[in-house]
Amino acid sequence: MAPPKNWDTFYRRIYFIFNGIIALSLIPFALLFLELEKGEGYQPLLNGHMLTVSFIIFTFLMSYLVWIATRMADQQVSTIESSSSLGEKLHRYLMIQTRKYLLMEGAAAIGVVALIVTTNYWFVFLYVLILFIFSLGKPTYDKIVQQLRLTKDEKEIIMAKRDFE
Repeated sequence: MAPPKNWDTFYRRIYFIFNGIIALSLIPFALLFLELEKGEGYQPLLNGHMLTVSFIIFTFLMSYLVWIATRMADQQVSTIESSSSLGEKLHRYLMIQTRKYLLMEGAAAIGVVALIVTTNYWFVFLYVLILFIFSLGKPTYDKIVQQLRLTKDEKEIIMAKRDFE
């Protein structure tokens, strides 16, 4: 993916990626949830100890992926050099955030699989919690400027809607 030429291009790209990734598991989750709510006796695929073990494993995997995604993104964003050009900073930020969103979507997809396997509403709660955490990471101008520690000149380029050099 080529570095963005200006702020509008960058913002459209990151916002499209953010919303597109969230939508990947939303439809299967909603259909599954509605199927469970019908109350037609949808049974878990596992039972007994295997159900308990899978419950613990799925919960751990989902939590771990969200933790890794947020921690990794924070660490990598802090390493973006202030000496880089504005276009390069935003391009690296976009790549880091895309990986973060994909990891979080992986956790959400595991939640959908866990709901199929266990039919436990705990995974509905975890899925909604992941969507909430996603919403906290929504890319905004203020958040991006703060995380990248942009200079006054860089902010002026963005506000003037000029191309990056």
